[in-house]
Amino acid sequence: MVYDVVIIGAGPAGITAAIYATRKGLKCVLVAQKVGGEQLAATSQIENYPPFKSVESGKKLMDMFYENLKHYNVPVFEGEVVKSIKKEGDVFIVECKLNKYQGKTLIVASGKAPRKLNIPGEKEFEGKGVSFCSICDGPLFKGKDVAVIGAGKYLIEPINDLLGIANKIYVLEFAPRIVFKKEFLEKIEKFKNVQIITSAQVVEIFGDKFVKGLKYINRDTKEIKELRVDGIFVAMGSTISNEFVRGFLELNEKGEVIVNHKTMETSQKGVFAAGDIIDSEFKQIVISAGQGAIAALSAFRYLSGI
Repeated sequence: MVYDVVIIGAGPAGITAAIYATRKGLKCVLVAQKVGGEQLAATSQIENYPPFKSVESGKKLMDMFYENLKHYNVPVFEGEVVKSIKKEGDVFIVECKLNKYQGKTLIVASGKAPRKLNIPGEKEFEGKGVSFCSICDGPLFKGKDVAVIGAGKYLIEPINDLLGIANKIYVLEFAPRIVFKKEFLEKIEKFKNVQIITSAQVVEIFGDKFVKGLKYINRDTKEIKELRVDGIFVAMGSTISNEFVRGFLELNEKGEVIVNHKTMETSQKGVFAAGDIIDSEFKQIVISAGQGAIAALSAFRYLSGI
C-alpha cells in the first residue's frame, strides 16, 4: 500500500503530524521504535505545556497524545527501526527492520535520546530526581540542592537554567579542568551557589523513593566521596536518530536535519521533518508539536500541488 504520508517517530512532533494529516483527509501511517520517544520518557513533572497546569511525567503527557491519536484510527507500528530511505519514481520507500512502508511524502520526526552515564541508580531514578532536561525539570527543584553531571559545553545550559532556582549546584566535571567563558564565570560568582568539582567520575546514584545523593571517585586521589542532593541533571549531550537519513537529506554539523522553517521541508522535495531531529535552537514539547503540525499541513499542500 502506498500511503499519502509515512511518519517516522511517535513523539510530540510525529503524533501531532499524524493527527493533522488525518484531519486533512490524508492516509498516513506512523512507524516508530517506541511511542513517546526516549527523551520525553526521561522527563519528570511537566509544567510548561500550556493546555495543562501540570502533568506528573513526560510519559503521562505522551499517553494523552497517544489517546488523542487513537481517536483518528491512524495505523501505528511500534518496534520498527528504520534502516534506510530511498525514492523510486514518485514514491518514498522506508525500509525498516520488520517491514517496508511506501509513501508519497515523508515526515521525519525520529527525535533524539540523551546520552547516559550508565551507572547504578540512573535508570531506577529517572523521573524521580534524575533528569536530562534542565529547562523542563529545573523549576521542580526550587530551593533544593542539585548536582549537574557532564562535560565541557554541555554543562553550561543546565547551570544557567538552575542558577536562580536551586539552593546549591554541585557541578561534577570528568576532566581535570573546566573551561567556561569569563563572562559566564563572573555570572556564576555573583550567584555564589555553584561549586565546581573536577576530575570527578560519578559511579552511583542512590535514594529510596526519590534521589538522595550520589557517589563519585576523585580521579586524582582515587578517594570515593558522597554528595547529598535532591536532584541530578545529566548533561552529556544527546544522540540524534539520523543514521537512516545520512546521504539522503542535508544535515548540519550537529547531525540535525536542515529544514525550511516556514514549511519544515527538507533538502529533498516531498520530505518534511519536525521535532528534536531538526536544526532548531530550542527543543521543547510545545515547539515540536507545532513543527509537526506545520510539516503535516505542508505535506498536504505538496500533495495538492499548491
